[in-house]
Amino acid sequence: MGIVRQDEQMALFKKRSTAPTSMAELDAATLDQLVKAGAVLTNPRNIRHYLNGRSDATTTGPAAELRTLAYTVESRQAATGSAWLFLAEREEVVDSTGVAAARQLFERLSHTMDGGDYDGWEAAIVEK
Repeated sequence: MGIVRQDEQMALFKKRSTAPTSMAELDAATLDQLVKAGAVLTNPRNIRHYLNGRSDATTTGPAAELRTLAYTVESRQAATGSAWLFLAEREEVVDSTGVAAARQLFERLSHTMDGGDYDGWEAAIVEK
């Protein structure tokens, strides 16, 4: 089982003249890549959302809210620099409606965090 990451999609799109011009287009292109990789989108799969912030202290409120929505959450120092990585994940069916709702949620939460930034999502490829 593989994973399709949005940051990998952006690298591919930068090499093409048809790069997505909005986050909605990037989400749609990522869903399309999942299908091209063999994913059956009606099957539940693990989806991960990435937020970045300046400190762990700013993740308390977002973490509590996400736990009420059945996300597991983890906060740790980023691999480089002094930023913090905030990872939220759960099993769900991934489709355009759910991805749009998740983007709205995570972008809203990022605005409540000191230096918050929503860095996109990734999903496992589930074929059967």
